[in-house]
Amino acid sequence: MTDVTDRNKVPGTPAMKPAAIGAKADAIGAKADASARKAVADAREAMAGARDAMTGARDAAAGARKAAAGAVIRLQRRSGRAIQLGRTSLRQAATSTRTTVGPRVRSVSHWLSRQARRTAVRSQILARAGGQQAQRGAELVRTHVVPAAIDAAGRLRERLRPRVLKQDYRRLQLLVHRVLFDRSVETLLFASSKDRVPLNQLHIKSLTRLSGRDYRPTPRL
Repeated sequence: MTDVTDRNKVPGTPAMKPAAIGAKADAIGAKADASARKAVADAREAMAGARDAMTGARDAAAGARKAAAGAVIRLQRRSGRAIQLGRTSLRQAATSTRTTVGPRVRSVSHWLSRQARRTAVRSQILARAGGQQAQRGAELVRTHVVPAAIDAAGRLRERLRPRVLKQDYRRLQLLVHRVLFDRSVETLLFASSKDRVPLNQLHIKSLTRLSGRDYRPTPRL
């Protein structure tokens, strides 16, 4: 039969005795027990740390709830104070308005009413004066303007007659020719050319004298 030492023998190593093998196994078991105990202790410490963390989280949540409740309470108090101050300021503003603006409004309304009455009186006076002035104006129109208009219409009608228009045109034509076209002395014979000259006083050597006429400085109508 094969010995135990032969079965546990590693090739290339010397053979071990059963006592040494048991001691080595005991040492390995002791190390395993120590490692297990250490792992259990670490696990317990981790669980304790987790419990502490949970406790801290609960405390933090409780503190947060307390802080939120305190903030809400402070906000409610501040909002209540602000509302109270707003109401107080509104009451003061209303009181000051009644005490200061009210008399001014009444005084302005009284002044406006007085001005309205004065305006009405002035309007009546002006209306009466206007009636008198209108009567005077109507009298002046009837006595002066209407006769002057009738006279002007008669003169205009007289000036618009064909005979008068022809005479006026003749005068205008003479004036234009005298100012613009007809010189007082012509430049050929240096004779006077501004007045009418009879044919018998004109010096014409050709036979055109028979068809000639008196000299006229302006054209005939």
